[in-house]
Amino acid sequence: MVKTQVFSMNTCADAELVSLSGADHVGTQVSNGNIPYTVDIQLGRKICQIINSSPAKSVMIPISRNPVQILEFARIVEPTIVQIANDEDTMSKETFTELLKDLKNSGFKTIKVIAVGSGAEVETAKFYSEKTDFLMLDTYGKPPTELLKGIIGGTGKTSDWDLCRKIVESSEKPVILAGGLNLVNVVSAIEKVHPWGVDAASALSIPGTQGRKDIENVKKFVALAKTID
Repeated sequence: MVKTQVFSMNTCADAELVSLSGADHVGTQVSNGNIPYTVDIQLGRKICQIINSSPAKSVMIPISRNPVQILEFARIVEPTIVQIANDEDTMSKETFTELLKDLKNSGFKTIKVIAVGSGAEVETAKFYSEKTDFLMLDTYGKPPTELLKGIIGGTGKTSDWDLCRKIVESSEKPVILAGGLNLVNVVSAIEKVHPWGVDAASALSIPGTQGRKDIENVKKFVALAKTID
């Protein structure tokens, strides 16, 4: 059964409802600044506590270019999984490797996001599959705000699913497919790519609410994904 991951919680109320929707992973983005689509450390901690009290696993994307700060965020927020979405313009492979090792040594599982469409996705996925617990494939492109520059994801666009399938077939680690997934295309994406899991965020948000989730659409998305064996 395909796993589901839903981002990005910015209220405790949404965290509770989405965690009880059947989603396997529920996530939040944490930053120190006034950045759209993110919450501060203390709210992030409360959100993860709510998720961790449910059957779902909590996931945190730290919005930072500083590996020491990312580790500090993780230790304060205490998610089950830390999703590293920085691109290699903001962090070198060597820095990523040390960070992933430090997170694992601190008891966190990790997801490394790979930008599909960058031209280096196959090589990059192979490199990180040896160092992380999960890979995520998301679409290469500009994020929804310049304040998230250097962070992979948030384009709302689908990627090359044929290429994604090749990465899934060659990966030794579970692969989560992201990028423009919604109620209309998630079944086709799963049938085409055969990922371990699927991720959605903006397609499940209520328009004009800065990311608040439409719980009925979340439930539909989860149910659709889980119909595929």
